[in-house]
Amino acid sequence: MKSLGIILVLILITLTGLWVWAIAGPKQTPQEKVQQKSFTAQSSDRGEVSIEVTPVVLEPGREVKFNVVFNTHSVELNYDLLRASSLSDDKDNKLMPISWSGGSGGHHLNGELVFPNISGKAKSIELTIVNISGFDRRFRWNIS
Repeated sequence: MKSLGIILVLILITLTGLWVWAIAGPKQTPQEKVQQKSFTAQSSDRGEVSIEVTPVVLEPGREVKFNVVFNTHSVELNYDLLRASSLSDDKDNKLMPISWSGGSGGHHLNGELVFPNISGKAKSIELTIVNISGFDRRFRWNIS
């Protein structure tokens, strides 16, 4: 009889421990899968320089980021992308870039072009890069 009491006490302690662990243990809340819209790369091959632009981040409320690749075999890529680039939306907002990581010079450049946050009301954006090998380049995406 004494051993039955000990077994019941041990079962009670075990159940109490499991209950406390279930309440205080790690919580696994369901997380919504955030689906980032996929945007295709665009390219412009005019003059002696080809440019390929791939959106990295195009979400309202976040910095806008593009991966930009320049290629040529005949001219120096001495362009100041912070001055040559701008981003506009369909609400007539125009933004200037805040950083370019690709440097300048040479025949091949690859870097990230970053702009401030875009308006949550924008439905489309256009990246313009002016006077590259004598041509303005425009890249447009619908974001809504």
